[in-house]
Amino acid sequence: MPKKPDRPAPKSQPLGSKTGSKTGGKATGKTSPKSANSKRTDSRARPSTPPKQVRPSQPIMAPEPDGGSEAIAAVVGDFQRIYGKHPIREALTAGRAVYKLWIAQGLNTHVIKEFQQLAREHDVPVQLVPTQKLNQLLAEVEFSNHQGLVAEIGAYGYADWDTWLKQLD
Repeated sequence: MPKKPDRPAPKSQPLGSKTGSKTGGKATGKTSPKSANSKRTDSRARPSTPPKQVRPSQPIMAPEPDGGSEAIAAVVGDFQRIYGKHPIREALTAGRAVYKLWIAQGLNTHVIKEFQQLAREHDVPVQLVPTQKLNQLLAEVEFSNHQGLVAEIGAYGYADWDTWLKQLD
């Protein structure tokens, strides 16, 4: 097998060095007119850092602990406002303390009747309101998709230790 001719090792140059390829790799101190006063715009440029996010002192969104549902709730005082068809249906059927239900006026008639019936079964007052009212109720929630339904529920009830032990017997 014939031996390959030896090649010179490639010369590595630090980034930003001013070398000209026509001078044999020696530094000439000259820069090309294209890069004389321009910033780096190639793919190696470092991306700008996004602004720091400011976190609120209290959480404004929290998952609703109702047996696995992915409900989203807005914490307002001593109660929560949950929104969306499935979270509200779960809260009503699971026996949670639901104080009020707001339904958007332009919602599908079938959906309105379903939730009015559920609310009637659990003695929950219902109010038909414009969509803007629902948006106002959830103003502190950044990306709320209320699906035309908002409910006000009580805090999650926890059992007393003694009561819980008695139930085990």
